[in-house]
Amino acid sequence: MDALARVEARIVDVQSRIAQMSGRRSSATSSSSTSAVSESSGASVSPFRELANAATRSAPSAANGLSPLSSFGAFTSSVSATGAARRSPGSYSTITLPTTLLGMKNGRLPAVALEAIGQGEHRLERTAAVAFRRMETAAAHDGVTLTVSDSYRSLTEQQQTAASVGLYREGGLAAVPGTSNHGWGLSIDIDLDPRAQRWLRANADRFGFAEDVVREPWHYTYRPADL
Repeated sequence: MDALARVEARIVDVQSRIAQMSGRRSSATSSSSTSAVSESSGASVSPFRELANAATRSAPSAANGLSPLSSFGAFTSSVSATGAARRSPGSYSTITLPTTLLGMKNGRLPAVALEAIGQGEHRLERTAAVAFRRMETAAAHDGVTLTVSDSYRSLTEQQQTAASVGLYREGGLAAVPGTSNHGWGLSIDIDLDPRAQRWLRANADRFGFAEDVVREPWHYTYRPADL
């Protein structure tokens, strides 16, 4: 059974459960006790409708090279028992540094603390590099290419970037030199097309990466402790 067929089977299963719940609800009596049960059953139907709708939406993605099961899985994993939404880019606080970086200085990391990610000369902190390569492989499996345009920035590169695009606090796009998460080798900038952006927003957190800067949807930071 291929991926699309499995999704279709899942749709049928979910819709069957919706029908069963709806049948139980309609057969309830008008007594107050039975009415309470009926309302409780009705509240349970909504999440299943959402799952069915998500599965239906994910099915056409196979034609676009995306894995329907990946899309469906990403949706279901985001529907928690509390219904909590994903964190917005501006809601993240100061990053928790990996123990590998303790005692080091932003923008002055030794070569031993960094590792190539397999795209040109781009490097990240070693654990972040491993996580990125896993994410890149998963995206490629779904037909999505993640092309990195920026990664670790030395202090000099941070200063050059700030001079070129301005400081974020002043309406630009650069952190104060010496404070950028690029300077910790934990942030990457990715050349985004619509498919890559959708994929990252659905899956990046599974690999420890977060879209954590307002106005910069291309900017992702490895911060698993905050996810």
